[in-house]
Amino acid sequence: MAQETIEKRFNVPTPAVLKVNNISGSVDIGTGDEGVIHIRAVKNTHPEGGETTQVEISQEENGAVSVVTKYKDQYLGWVIGSEKVCDVDYVIKAPRKCSFVIHGVSDDVHMVGFEGELKLKNVSGDISLQDIMGSLSLDTVSGDISAVMINGEGQIKSVSGDIDLQDAQLSSVHVTTVSGDVSLHTKILKGPYQFNTVSGDVQLLVPGDTHCNTELHSLSGKFFTNLPVSESRRGIGSNSAKLQGGGVEVSLKSISGDLSVETISDIPQKLVVTPGEIISKVERGEISVDEAVLQLKK
Repeated sequence: MAQETIEKRFNVPTPAVLKVNNISGSVDIGTGDEGVIHIRAVKNTHPEGGETTQVEISQEENGAVSVVTKYKDQYLGWVIGSEKVCDVDYVIKAPRKCSFVIHGVSDDVHMVGFEGELKLKNVSGDISLQDIMGSLSLDTVSGDISAVMINGEGQIKSVSGDIDLQDAQLSSVHVTTVSGDVSLHTKILKGPYQFNTVSGDVQLLVPGDTHCNTELHSLSGKFFTNLPVSESRRGIGSNSAKLQGGGVEVSLKSISGDLSVETISDIPQKLVVTPGEIISKVERGEISVDEAVLQLKK
């Protein structure tokens, strides 16, 4: 199998905009020089598809850069005829402040080090992100999503793929999966944190000082936490709890998925006394008013 290499370089405004559409191959995007987008495309050619597969790289009037893998006999996303499509591997360098629109089929996507809006749709390929800040919209089918150090707001959809987000600071997130599990390690900020699954489990790892309200609606799912529970309520197909007095909303709607809200830090497992219980102790003469004030301040 032979290879054909195409390289192009564009001067771009700040913030930059990059659009990538690839079918079969990979997309690897890292930070480069300010004001410049550099693209290197390697087409792995073979006799059955070398002439059919085309790489188009151009710049729009508004400065956005467009990268497209196309096929001569493609119609509505399907390749017609007996030709085999060629894998195209893209290595791209872009300014840190850059927004992305990426579509892929049978395409692995890896990105490191950007600030800006990210819209990414992928079918039959994995997504890997690191050090990303901004609004995230991720949509994948038959592919896993993994990320480290992501900040912002997230809208994430997955069909038959696991989602693993570590060392995140997501101010709010809405995750929808069919059969994949979700693991999210984040500081709890303004919220809400909403999860919808069919059979996937959700594990939320949070700091030890987290205060939140949890809601689980599931036919057979279970709820677990190692944080102090100050109030809880169970019903048919539902389980709600206030952790450390309550706060930001965390919810999971599922058919058979479990929800766990855990801290990886060591916290004292003590009984949480509510303000109402403290007032009752004063009324019964068990503690003084001054002692009650001190306990309420804890």
